[in-house]
Amino acid sequence: MDIENTKDKQLKCSISLSPAEPLWQRVPTHNAEGRMLGDLMILIPKLKEKPQKIIQNIIRELEIALHYHQENIVFADLNINLNLLWVSVQPVPGIRIRIAESVSERVPEAKLVSHC
Repeated sequence: MDIENTKDKQLKCSISLSPAEPLWQRVPTHNAEGRMLGDLMILIPKLKEKPQKIIQNIIRELEIALHYHQENIVFADLNINLNLLWVSVQPVPGIRIRIAESVSERVPEAKLVSHC
């Protein structure tokens, strides 16, 4: 699942059935003003082992959590095989922790692994 922030601040969602480019090739590193973006990585333990219906419910909950912060999210990628959610954000103080908290509220098993 890729979620990217468009010019009109609406989240665009797509589920790709084909292999994607490596994350390092897709993740933006700077915003339109040239400022470096921040990132966070969230682990959702055993996501890929869950039934498809549960995975779809978790995806919906993630979309809701991310939508709340859409003005600061530039890119998001859910890798079900790795059980990882990657989010790139605008350089706003505290935004990574607020997003991680929002995700954790909607998906309690989600754990913040890293933010930089």
